[in-house]
Amino acid sequence: HAGPRGSYSERGALDHVDRLLVYKRLDDLPLVIVVGIERGSRFVRWAVFALVALGASTLLALLWLWLMRRFARTQVLQAQLLQDLQEQAASLRETRRISRIGAWSWALDTGRVTWSDEVFQIYGRARCELQIDQVMAWLHPADRERLDVQMARTMRDGEPLETQFRIVRPDGEVRSVHVRAERVEQAQGQFLLRGI
Repeated sequence: HAGPRGSYSERGALDHVDRLLVYKRLDDLPLVIVVGIERGSRFVRWAVFALVALGASTLLALLWLWLMRRFARTQVLQAQLLQDLQEQAASLRETRRISRIGAWSWALDTGRVTWSDEVFQIYGRARCELQIDQVMAWLHPADRERLDVQMARTMRDGEPLETQFRIVRPDGEVRSVHVRAERVEQAQGQFLLRGI
């Protein structure tokens, strides 16, 4: 073989086994080192397995890295969305406070009424658990029947409610309140009257 290093295949003259041989000529010496392995030997099969395992583990590592980057980006987006939502909620609370507009809801199946802080302030009441009977008792007696009819129509037909009525605060002061509301289906057959 002519070059200073190389490889070649050869079938053994005595055992007739195909071998892959690698050689190198040593500089300034009349020696050639030849190393060979049997083709199809366990080493070759192990080397193929090792290369496949290395390739698979590299792909898994790259997939893991990609997933971790996506997860980190999702976490950042979720944190940003949460911050935006908190800022919007704070802005809405501030808007309600400044404009003295309150929000309320009435669960028709339980009779439970939920008020925002502004509605409690409008009615002059301390924050508490409410039922619709309590709220109706705080209305001006001359407006109760009319409002009851209007709310029944909204609950039955689903048409929006817009009306004005008077309330009587604990100190006896009478105030006029403008209300807008609509019926909202919470779950199948369960309705909520929600308004401002």
